[in-house]
Amino acid sequence: MARFCRGQSRQIARLRIWLAALSLVILSSLCAKAQTLYERPVLVVDSDMHTALFVGAAADAASRFLVTGSNDKTVRVWSASDGTLLRTIRMPAGPGHTGEVYAVALSPDGSIVAAGGFGEGPGLVPIYLFDRNTGEMTRRIGGLPNGVLALVFSADGRYLAATCHSGGLRIFDRDKNWSEAFRDVAYGDQSYGATFADDGRLATSTIDGKVRLYDRSFKLVATQAPLHGNPFGLAFRPDGKVLAAGYAEKPSVDLFDGHSLAQLPGPKVDGLDNGSLPRLAWSADGQTLFASGDYIDPTGNRPVLAWDQAGRGTRRAITAKCAEFDNTTMTLVSLPAGRLLVGKGICFTLLKADGAPLWAHRAPGGDFRDEGKTFSVSPDGTIIDFGFEQFGKSPLRFDFRALKLSDQWPADDRTWPPKQDGLRIEDWIHSYDPKLDGKPIKLVKMGAIAEPRDPS
Repeated sequence: MARFCRGQSRQIARLRIWLAALSLVILSSLCAKAQTLYERPVLVVDSDMHTALFVGAAADAASRFLVTGSNDKTVRVWSASDGTLLRTIRMPAGPGHTGEVYAVALSPDGSIVAAGGFGEGPGLVPIYLFDRNTGEMTRRIGGLPNGVLALVFSADGRYLAATCHSGGLRIFDRDKNWSEAFRDVAYGDQSYGATFADDGRLATSTIDGKVRLYDRSFKLVATQAPLHGNPFGLAFRPDGKVLAAGYAEKPSVDLFDGHSLAQLPGPKVDGLDNGSLPRLAWSADGQTLFASGDYIDPTGNRPVLAWDQAGRGTRRAITAKCAEFDNTTMTLVSLPAGRLLVGKGICFTLLKADGAPLWAHRAPGGDFRDEGKTFSVSPDGTIIDFGFEQFGKSPLRFDFRALKLSDQWPADDRTWPPKQDGLRIEDWIHSYDPKLDGKPIKLVKMGAIAEPRDPS
């Protein structure tokens, strides 16, 4: 195993352990009668890390804890200081997308974890509240109109705002046993952005091209149609005077007056000619604006861009790779002392003020992309040759009869690559519209940003 590069030997050793001993996890639910949820215990591999797309993160006000959510149907609680995993919370889940997490939030005092996403099935889309310390579910808030795309607590912890795939905004009141305090259904499309100012004002974004601003009583006080398309992520500057908006279709960032939504001079984006910058965060002192997404710089990386002078100064790029392949940035969380949590695809890292990584976590699995010419199987299907890294690197062989995993591809002609002669394969590489012998194969289009499925 010594030939494995970049720490793969350790991962393979762990893979062997997981193949030998799977953890039995009971996916509990407060709605056991729901037909779409598992009714029996389900075997899962517990890797101490997310194993699917990383979609959201949040911190408490004191930045002691971080929570992360994933399409792998788990929420995980981490120590912000050193990245230690403190707890894994498993969603009520079922086959397919049931139980996938699209949004997480952590109350300012760090006691309550909120999670939402695809839901439990048609017409069953709740928000779950968990005790951060024990992982116990303490509340199931039902009645959401559709998949939950954003969750955020108010600065005093009283209100929890949720925006949805359709059906607009819902706000729930802790002081009234988390009953619904307000709703706005006049949203023309999906809403991915919600952010509270410290004084209780709330801003939301919708890909119908609008930013909405509500006062402390949740009265709609301003609506703005930005100049650069459909707003995605939002972030109030810590003083609440400026609101930043990012976009999923272009590398642009806008600034608005935090009280009126009047357009303000924005960050310099000259020379940015590809991708998008939908994820935003402000430094704790409000002097630096961060933005990232799937913008690719000339070196092929997807950096975090940072503007000083409260977003109007010099732009710099921060390399934030946490895996061999730099992926789309899915979340940014600003912490004190200039630290920044950056979540990318299947990994995340905490950067220090100078941009150096303090710690990082990545999914412990392999990278099986671009193996069309290396993946081979024996005629009886019992032996598989594959690469643990992209392009077939770090070759492995698994023998089902012997239950043996080895790092050798012996030249014994026991495996054969897939037969492709006579098949017309078109638009297969880096495309959402592949065709086999001229017939389209329908795929779920995830795009650069995770696009939740409509469960209704």
